[in-house]
Amino acid sequence: MEVNKKQNILAKLERYISNWKWILLSVLLAYTIAYFYQKYLTRIYKASTVILINDTSKGGFNSEISAFTDKFSVYNQNKVSLANELEFVSSRENIESTIKELNLNITYNSDANIKGQNLYEKSPIQIIFADSLTQYELSLGLIVQINENNKFQLLDSNEEKIGTYTFGENISYNNNSFKIININRKSSLTIIDIFVTPVKNLIESYKSRIKSQNANVDSSICEVSITDDSPERAKEFLDALIKNYELKTIKNKKKQIAATYQFVLERLNIVDKMLNSNESTGEKYMIDNSLIDVNAESYQTIQNNEIYKTKLTELTTTIYLIKSTILSLDKKGYNYIPDNIFPSNNILLSQVVKYNEDIDKRNKLISGTTEDHPDVKRISNILDGKKIVIKEGMLNFLQKLKLENDSFVKKLNSLQNKTFNLPTQDKKISRNERTITIISETYKYLMNKKEETAISLNSTAANSKVIEKAYCNNVPIYPSKKLIFLIAITIGLLIPIVIIYISEVLDTKIRKKEDITSNLDLPFLGNILTSKDKLISLDNRSPAAESIRIVKTNLEFVLKTLPSVGNIRAKTIFVTSTISKEGKSFVCANIATSFSHSGKKTLLIGLDIRNPKLSEYFEGIKQDFGFTNFISNNEKTIDDYIQPSNINKNLFVLTSGFIPPNPSELMLNENIDLMFDTLKDKFDYIIVDTAPIGLLSDTSLISRFADAFVYVTRCKYSDKNFIKEIDQLNKDKKLKNISLVFNDVSYNSNSGYVYGYGYGYGYGYGYGYGNQKEEKTILEKIKIFFKF
Repeated sequence: MEVNKKQNILAKLERYISNWKWILLSVLLAYTIAYFYQKYLTRIYKASTVILINDTSKGGFNSEISAFTDKFSVYNQNKVSLANELEFVSSRENIESTIKELNLNITYNSDANIKGQNLYEKSPIQIIFADSLTQYELSLGLIVQINENNKFQLLDSNEEKIGTYTFGENISYNNNSFKIININRKSSLTIIDIFVTPVKNLIESYKSRIKSQNANVDSSICEVSITDDSPERAKEFLDALIKNYELKTIKNKKKQIAATYQFVLERLNIVDKMLNSNESTGEKYMIDNSLIDVNAESYQTIQNNEIYKTKLTELTTTIYLIKSTILSLDKKGYNYIPDNIFPSNNILLSQVVKYNEDIDKRNKLISGTTEDHPDVKRISNILDGKKIVIKEGMLNFLQKLKLENDSFVKKLNSLQNKTFNLPTQDKKISRNERTITIISETYKYLMNKKEETAISLNSTAANSKVIEKAYCNNVPIYPSKKLIFLIAITIGLLIPIVIIYISEVLDTKIRKKEDITSNLDLPFLGNILTSKDKLISLDNRSPAAESIRIVKTNLEFVLKTLPSVGNIRAKTIFVTSTISKEGKSFVCANIATSFSHSGKKTLLIGLDIRNPKLSEYFEGIKQDFGFTNFISNNEKTIDDYIQPSNINKNLFVLTSGFIPPNPSELMLNENIDLMFDTLKDKFDYIIVDTAPIGLLSDTSLISRFADAFVYVTRCKYSDKNFIKEIDQLNKDKKLKNISLVFNDVSYNSNSGYVYGYGYGYGYGYGYGYGNQKEEKTILEKIKIFFKF
């Protein structure tokens, strides 16, 4: 099974390989078509530029209020969103500005029948409109035919003449005023098409062709590209697009920063007024409350309060002691007076000291005498006088102390009132100072932002930086020659392969011997090549003649190997086919002739009585005198109807005779048995041309007389379903000892046998003698070269 599969695969491959001429022709044709196809296609180029965008996590432009955030500074004002900026680059507004700047709505093409050339920056002429704004909304087509003497003919898009003008002359056409100037008189172009397209119609076209992509997720480097049929226009468009984007970015930033600057100035004026107002209010309050420094005033008040309290305590104590002393002076006796209660009254203090000294003297005198002693009395009298003086001094001093005490009480009360008001004053002053501090900080901040925005206003940079200017390598991205040729070669290969495959699938004809041998387990005698000669002569050494001799030789070998045949008197061979025109009669006549050439006495019988053909192969043979005459007339023997062939002495012919109205009934005639029995004794080989077994039953009725059957199929004519019929006939034993012949096989002198689709098997016959090779015309050679 595996061998058969391999053989089938090889056979299929061989079928395609053998048609290499057609496949090569198809590939060459497809390649040629592809060559001219890509040659006249409009070439599309890709230009690209690389820019660096300052990207941040938050996008969009900075608003005025962002001036009060830490993020707004001259160092981060250019940081923007990558996605937003790329959208802005390819915005319709930016594209429109670029188209207008470069006048891309006006195109110049060289006039050509098949393919015109875009003349961007190569046009020898230029159209200039009187009103430049009208050209952006205008739709116009013109044809300029340049003449000599600085003149040209102007035609409309329908090639209708508008007029003849001089270069630089003002032209009025369709309510439009313009002139055409010649900027390159050395140009060889004489016919130029001018197309003016509304800008709004071009915006979407350009926008759809602009592509932008981030080079790396972690970076803000981007590539902006565009496709165009002019590489120069693509590069200039990209450069202008990025330039306009940068200018618009700077303009918008300056506008925004100017608004911010104005806003800061307005806020500065307001804050300055607020600061002046609060400072004036604080100053007035301190003047009204006689305040210099609340904190210092508070400290001094507390300190004075403590002093006054201490002083009052001292005064109270002193007053108390003085009162106690006065009371002690009123008593009898002489007691010491404390001298430390008069720190501030030196006179009284000295009196007290002397008084105490006199008491010491008296006490010393009494210790040695009595009170009645004169010295004691004298000193006692002195002490009594001093006591009165001291008491009066004490009363005066006490009065002074009371006045002083009242004064300190008043001061202390005043200080206590002042201390009570200090928190409220401090609160008001602190609040005012805090307000002034906040306003001062705001004022300082606004002053900083004022300077910063002033610097930013004069140092505004774009949001992007060009890393690589627009570049185009002038190699078109479309059409791709490699891809077109690859597709063409693929199609060139597929078309014949598909045709061969489909033709094989749809084809029901037998085209090669493998169609027969792979499906039938029967002896195959060989291929019989196509021949122009009806009969092969003895000296014919053509491939067709040799193929018939091979079939004859193989047939002899098969007959010898059949046990049922052996060495019988005459070997009777029936030649049949499924339908007519498969070459059955041709095979019969030539096999019989071949046997006769080898010295075997051979009889050729024509039993295809409905469609007799044998008389066409032999001159002088009577067709209407033969088998049917013998069956119908018993007066003559079979020998009377056998005719010499005039080919050689060994070949005889028994034609089918006249055509009867009832052929099938004749095949049942008992004289047929007698005929074959008689003829087998007289000949070595009997070759019988029978009726097609697939159409008629005649052959089946006489099949018992055959020693072997040669079943003929014809190349490119016999249906593959016939193979099943042959197999069934063999299985049902309706025909015995069947051998197969494949007829009408084409022959190529270079490759041997060529079947239906050009399969070469190399069975060439180069014996160096025989018929001369026929000279063929060129057309015939071409047909043979590409013959399936």
